[in-house]
Amino acid sequence: MAVGVTLIYGILRVVNFAHGEFYMIGGYALYFFVSAYKLPTAVGLPAAFIAGFLAAAVVEKTLISTTYSRRIERPAEYALLATFALSIFLQNLAINTAGGDLLTPPSMIEGVIFVAGVALTAQRILASLIAVGVFAVLGLFLKYTWEGRIWRAVAQNRDGAITIGIPVQRVSLLSFAVSGGLAAIAGGLLAPEYSAYPTVGLTPLIMAFVVIVIGGLGSVPGSFIAGLIVGATQSIASGLASSLSIGDAAVFLIMILFLIFRPVGLFGERERRA
Repeated sequence: MAVGVTLIYGILRVVNFAHGEFYMIGGYALYFFVSAYKLPTAVGLPAAFIAGFLAAAVVEKTLISTTYSRRIERPAEYALLATFALSIFLQNLAINTAGGDLLTPPSMIEGVIFVAGVALTAQRILASLIAVGVFAVLGLFLKYTWEGRIWRAVAQNRDGAITIGIPVQRVSLLSFAVSGGLAAIAGGLLAPEYSAYPTVGLTPLIMAFVVIVIGGLGSVPGSFIAGLIVGATQSIASGLASSLSIGDAAVFLIMILFLIFRPVGLFGERERRA
């Protein structure tokens, strides 16, 4: 989730408040794909990615591209309002099409594993491993492929990229679509644990914003490390206090400390404008 938000901001310079709905789409896609074709849950993950990818591509082409292809006085504010309205629309669309019930697909793997005396479901461990694998593939793509270098060039200097002939509109479309696919994979991985329902993406979206504040806005490695910090903090604090709310409070406390003492985050950079 957080890496997707980071990609969107780093390349398009917009904050997507509808990113949680791509997470929701991934959960629904996995559930309906597995239920309709009776295939293993793991096989449904590519379908979840494709659903999120296509949905995000449509959103970018019809809504987000306006922020950089036309003359708008305040494109950042436009993107905030547009994606916020889109979030409400997609939630209500899900309510009217899929209903408000919790839809839970079967786990990819059953069982409980004890780690240092703590019981963890095998599904959570597998989901974590898949998430790390997806991040590794994304990191290799951005660092070593020609297309990845183009993405980084656009993120560093959009005007300069346009000057040397980089197809910025194509890069924006693909990066936004991939970001939606990443959120959908997250929704698919966690659907067996948290189910799929119209507002399931709200909490992950909030935590994604916390992660990018801690990791540094626009930093993909920062999002990964901050995600580990947030996940570990939430789990440990919740376990010690036997309360999920305490875990959330601990995470927000860390974010507040970062905002006070290091507002640019772990790997963020100060920006100067003339």
